[in-house]
Amino acid sequence: MKKGMFTVEVLISIFILFLVVTLSATSSKFLNQMLKQQERYKELYTIIFSIKDKISNDICTKHQKITGEMSGLEYVAECTLVKESRGFVKDYDFEDSKEIIGYTGNYFFYLYEVNLEIVNYNYTTNYTINRYSKVVN
Repeated sequence: MKKGMFTVEVLISIFILFLVVTLSATSSKFLNQMLKQQERYKELYTIIFSIKDKISNDICTKHQKITGEMSGLEYVAECTLVKESRGFVKDYDFEDSKEIIGYTGNYFFYLYEVNLEIVNYNYTTNYTINRYSKVVN
């Protein structure tokens, strides 16, 4: 009778050991996949910030659409005007004894949205840029 009990204990121990090894291998594989994905996105975000720095002076002022390549990745950036407004002025007219309020300032302000697509990753992000210019009288 003891021989049978010993065999059942060994089978249960082997089964538990198999489960532990399987779960460890699966966890290790999952962790490696997560680390690779993290490196991939780290590279992607580094390149995105570099592209934004590179195109920020030209996009929306000289060009509405810019295509290019950086670190082997193709990108397309497109600029859209969201809103423009003249500077807000609040003043007082002493001759007529009244407040002058309105968008009559010396500057025009522009808000743009830039759509940046990283073609190789099939990844798209949007960000905003603001610009201003002095009103020419």
